[in-house]
Amino acid sequence: MNKASSEEHILRQTVSSLENKIEELKLVQAGHIRIFRALDDINKIILNSTDQDELLEKVLQTFLPLFSCDRAWLLFPCNIKSAITTIPMECTVPEWPGAEVDGIEIPVDDVTREVFKKTLKSCGPVRFDSEENPLDPNYIVNQHFHIQSQLVMAIRPKIGDPWLLGIHHCSAPVIYNENDCALFEALGNRLSDALTSLVSQQGTQKLFNSAEVSIWNEDLSEIYHALENFRKEGITDLRSYLKNNTQIAWDLANSIKLLQVNEATLKLFDAQSEDDFFQHIAETFGPQMIHVFIDELCAMWDKQDLFRAEATYRSLKGKHIDAIITFRLPKSAKDYKAVAVSIIDITDRKKAEKAMHNALQEADRSNQVKSQFLESMSHELRTPLNAILGFAQIMQINKKSPLTPEQHEHVECILTGGNHLLDLVNEILDLAKIEANQLELTVENVDAYDTVSECLSLIAPLGEQRGIRIFNEFDPQQDIYLSTDRRRFKQIFINLLSNAIKYNKPDGTVHVQSKITEKGFLRITVIDTGVGIHKKDRDKVFQMFHRIGAEAMKTREGTGIGLTVAKLLIESMSGLIDFDSTPDLGTRFWIELPLASNKKVLIWNNNMRVGVDRIDRDQQHLIFLLNQVSRENFNLEKFDNFFKKLTAHTQQHFPQEERVMEICGYPDLESHRNRHHGFITQLKGFEKDWLYLKKQSSDLHPSFQEKIREWLYAEILTYDKGLCHYIKGKELEIRQALEALD
Repeated sequence: MNKASSEEHILRQTVSSLENKIEELKLVQAGHIRIFRALDDINKIILNSTDQDELLEKVLQTFLPLFSCDRAWLLFPCNIKSAITTIPMECTVPEWPGAEVDGIEIPVDDVTREVFKKTLKSCGPVRFDSEENPLDPNYIVNQHFHIQSQLVMAIRPKIGDPWLLGIHHCSAPVIYNENDCALFEALGNRLSDALTSLVSQQGTQKLFNSAEVSIWNEDLSEIYHALENFRKEGITDLRSYLKNNTQIAWDLANSIKLLQVNEATLKLFDAQSEDDFFQHIAETFGPQMIHVFIDELCAMWDKQDLFRAEATYRSLKGKHIDAIITFRLPKSAKDYKAVAVSIIDITDRKKAEKAMHNALQEADRSNQVKSQFLESMSHELRTPLNAILGFAQIMQINKKSPLTPEQHEHVECILTGGNHLLDLVNEILDLAKIEANQLELTVENVDAYDTVSECLSLIAPLGEQRGIRIFNEFDPQQDIYLSTDRRRFKQIFINLLSNAIKYNKPDGTVHVQSKITEKGFLRITVIDTGVGIHKKDRDKVFQMFHRIGAEAMKTREGTGIGLTVAKLLIESMSGLIDFDSTPDLGTRFWIELPLASNKKVLIWNNNMRVGVDRIDRDQQHLIFLLNQVSRENFNLEKFDNFFKKLTAHTQQHFPQEERVMEICGYPDLESHRNRHHGFITQLKGFEKDWLYLKKQSSDLHPSFQEKIREWLYAEILTYDKGLCHYIKGKELEIRQALEALD
């Protein structure tokens, strides 16, 4: 072969190769065009379909001509663990019908389960033709439905189980090429996205319709454009502008397009239907609604995240409705086209608030009456009583005019009755002071042995009259000092001693014992050999006007208030009082008070007062919770109650304290807010730890309780009492603000 012939041969080969390449490119291009056109058709179907069945049917119908197949179908769920699956949708050519009933249940046998495994394992389509995964002609399903080739793919919506998408060729077997698989995969992925969107929309619609609160879907596009125009016009203070031009605000309100409301809205506003509500919506607005709407516009103007306000509506039947409006403020022009607004009915709550407000006013009036009572009781009752007792004692000792035996007996009755009445007045005064938050304590280091001995000396004559012996088993060699109020300690202890004698048997005994506890308290126990207390009466012992053994011995002395006052007093001093008893054998009453060396408890005193009763009461309650966790061994139930009480305290106290600080112009308000936020965060952390421990064991480790105590103690010590200097002259404003917070 000459050189020219060789060159011609090479040229022909090159041309032939290029022609083949061009044909290949044309085929690839045709495949791409086929995919793009098919996706375009599917997208149009998806965009114009709102119903799932309609969407699936139209999509599957496009599969028949696209793949020249005889059947296109969907199975759900594609789950190897399911015993049955269903055919939600199927499309076929007339010559090769399928299951004929959409939604029919099909048992998942071993062959079907194997198909599920292969498709779920694969990221794309799986071929069942003569080249890959040949079908078993003897398999009953293949025989019944004349399946000669099939192409399947697992489609995975983001919500729920996977589906199985498939096509069948029944008239003749085919071999699926790369273009077929690529197109099938692209369409399957698009269908998966569409199903995700539809399921999500259906879930949202279901929530929308089933929501118990009123929800309005609104188009605020006109408002967006109006706000943009205001900015272009140079308006800077929108609120002032709208207040001076309320008709513009009303025009903007009327520009809102209401798209949809849920069933709860129709029920709340007594509307027969959505159309009925839309036609009469103007009738639902209360007279002050324009001010709320101006607030909404200003929130949008300021680009806030959330709008929340109270408003007054009327139902279509004229019923008054108090409500809270809440919605996320739109950010872009697109967002303004669909805004979900919730309307929460708070009519009952408003009625309750009004009733509470009236009750608070009545409580304040009662407190004022109680304060006046405390002031007058001392003068109006104590003064004449002391005079009566004084004159009666003078009559007893008057040697110039001695009393006859009968007169002496009468005077003794006067003294007995007068002293009893004076005791009652004193105890009622103590009780009233505690309840009115007016109890004043003088906390100091008190010698426990000296005080106990002094009380025993005072009470001894009462015991001698009935032949009752009192044994002081307190160790005199031990120097024990308590951190307490000496006068109140004596009052409580004398009450226990007098009860031990009063309710004892003749010639009985009273034993006084002491013990230092592990938690830094002194326990003083008074043991008698008296009538005892029955179990059925245990819960009544510390109730007002309940007298121990009153049924058995009607003539016993006692006001029935002593133990009530004793319990309140000792808890005010961070102590405890309790008892155990055996009927007819006797009773053991004991009290616990903190040692002077115990730095783990706090005792409320006047130096801690801020000067606002609610704030002071809250702080007292917090100290009570601290002392409770310091002195008691907590079980699971006690920790439950502790966290509930502490959470309730933060929900009530923090907003009140911050509001008072705002009114007073307190300079350290922000740091207090941050401290409150930190407190709540730590509390939630402890609750989380507690729930974990609760699941792990029925017994809580003491170290956890100690950790809680240390944290709470440190929080209370950082409390800033400087607020009291800013309150003067703001009392009325503070009171009104706190009532509004309720």
